[in-house]
Amino acid sequence: MEKKQLSNIGPFHYELLIISQGNGKTLPNDFASCRIFICVQKPESRPSLIGYDVDTETDVTIGLGSTYVSCVIDLALQTMVEGSIVSLKFPDSKLSELSLEVRLISFSLSEEVYRLSPDAKLTRALRLKEVGTKAFRTKDTEVAFYKFSRALKYVLCIRNVGELPSASEIETLRCQCYLNISACQLLTDSFVSVTDNCSRALSIDPSNVKGFFRRARAQIGLNEYEKAKDDLVKAQSLEPGNTAVSKLLASVKVAMKKEDGELAKSISKMFH
Repeated sequence: MEKKQLSNIGPFHYELLIISQGNGKTLPNDFASCRIFICVQKPESRPSLIGYDVDTETDVTIGLGSTYVSCVIDLALQTMVEGSIVSLKFPDSKLSELSLEVRLISFSLSEEVYRLSPDAKLTRALRLKEVGTKAFRTKDTEVAFYKFSRALKYVLCIRNVGELPSASEIETLRCQCYLNISACQLLTDSFVSVTDNCSRALSIDPSNVKGFFRRARAQIGLNEYEKAKDDLVKAQSLEPGNTAVSKLLASVKVAMKKEDGELAKSISKMFH
């Protein structure tokens, strides 16, 4: 019996229609290894868009999908049992014409997060960050944001970091995740979130130029020029030869003078 549901998970919006229920009760989990078959119904097969091989049995690892569509497939797989078939559509996106069917042939569960060693959690986080970085470079911001956020969740699951041999690597990765998330948020003008995440990164690495620079860009978006200037002055003191920092600082100073001039005119008019 067909059953339709609309799903909104993170940045992903899709319509899932259950075509065949399959057998069993166990569902694949994050990083489970799955054998699947994808049939693209319309338009014609576009593997580069989907991110997984189509019209053939293929092995995938849930969580490592590198495109919008493969991320949705990963999410759908976590609701399926062996033998089940679902149809996926993307009605509210640029992929509105795309329709495909996914069959879960078989899968092997991965270790649950709470059972993972700190090094295993770190390894998963690094793999997710790598996928996110590739997505960001190809301007697939939604996928990049999702992968960086999931990488951060694995890092934050690591307890007693200070006692571990890999403490420095873990803290560096945590800082990078906050900065990478802020880079995605800048592209969507989420300025308050950018300042929050840059501040978190700077609490880990107080000398991080990217943290000061991105926070300054967000503060400019919030019309907080004085704070932006302070951050850019700090960034410039850390990297005097950074031309991007110097140019933005000069622009902020010009904006502040203009703002002061307009304020002075307004005050003058009040007394005339």
